[in-house]
Formats: sequence, structure tokens, C-alpha cells
Amino acid sequence: MENGFKKFAKGMFAIFTIKLLLVGIIFVIQSCQTDNEIFENSEQQIALNKFESLAKKQRLDLKV
Repeated sequence: MENGFKKFAKGMFAIFTIKLLLVGIIFVIQSCQTDNEIFENSEQQIALNKFESLAKKQRLDLKV
């Protein structure tokens, strides 16, 4: 009886460890993807602002 309980406990611990590792890996992958999207959006906004200021400058130069 005691041998069966030890096998059961080891199996449950192994399953718990595998699930914990999978959740940890998924969490790391998700956080990395979110950071990249934030940086891409900010870079896109900076480029858009530079383009807008350049377009305004060119428009003013053409009026002269």
C-alpha cells in the first residue's frame, strides 16, 4: 500500500512540475511579444512625427 502511494505522489509531482514549466515558458514568451509590440508602436509614432514635421517644413518652403 505504501509503495503505491509513493508512486502516486511521484507521478503527481512530475505532472505538477511539467505544468509549472509549461506555464513559465508561456509566460516568458507572452511577455517578450508584448514588449516588442510596444517598442514597434513607439518607433512607428516617432517616424510618423518626423515625417509630419518634414512635410510641414517642405510645405512652408514651397510657399516662399
